Amino acid sequence: MFLIVAFANAGPTSQTLSASIKDTNVNGIEGLNLKWSAPFKIQNYDVGVKYSLGDFRKVPDSIFAKRSFETGSDGVATVDADYNVADKTLGIAAKWVSDKLGVSFGASGNNKDRVTEVSASSTQNINGNKVTVEGKFHRLENKLDITTRATVDDITAQVDYNSKDRDPILSVAYKLDANNVVTPSVSLKDGDMSYRWNRKISGGSIDTKFHGENVEVEWKDNGSNGVWSTKANIPINNHAGTKISFSREWAY
Repeated sequence: MFLIVAFANAGPTSQTLSASIKDTNVNGIEGLNLKWSAPFKIQNYDVGVKYSLGDFRKVPDSIFAKRSFETGSDGVATVDADYNVADKTLGIAAKWVSDKLGVSFGASGNNKDRVTEVSASSTQNINGNKVTVEGKFHRLENKLDITTRATVDDITAQVDYNSKDRDPILSVAYKLDANNVVTPSVSLKDGDMSYRWNRKISGGSIDTKFHGENVEVEWKDNGSNGVWSTKANIPINNHAGTKISFSREWAY
């Protein structure tokens, strides 16, 4: 009854239809991995359904609802709820952000595993430079992720660490101009290097990453009704092992 009322009394916001092709051999409509999301605005809530169209099922994959509201200290709280119809799991994610204080706090969980993640971040200006510290604890994996990032002019230095791998990764992003950013990274544990180049182009971007014996390329093309994304993973010494994937998201 709730869904009938929602569709009858609310207009659609931004519906999306996405297709994700993992390889060049597509076997019927199932190979397109078509997914449809239809949100509707009801007063201060965004509610809707998500479908996997290739399954031709009468019931949706999930039903979702979202609401954001202002709190004290110029903060904004957002609550997302998603009910998975198949396994009857209710997932909830909550986040509070205050741009004035430069802090955010978040938590997510579900009715089976209870709390699964908690997170916090702080961004402050120190001597005119922006410094950010972020932390996220994954309860099911018993893993803590920590990111520290500092920006000085056109250079951003970042250290990523998690308690499972215990391998700090140092990255330094340098903004060459308005369209190009290069980012070398090094493992402080074993010295492995990787290099990344992000270039903005007309209507999209190309992101290239070289690490070890592989090159990863992602091309995003922003159209008027959605985004095309093409990804390629190219082994340097074995081009026959190249993997290419495509995805397309249409917005209505």
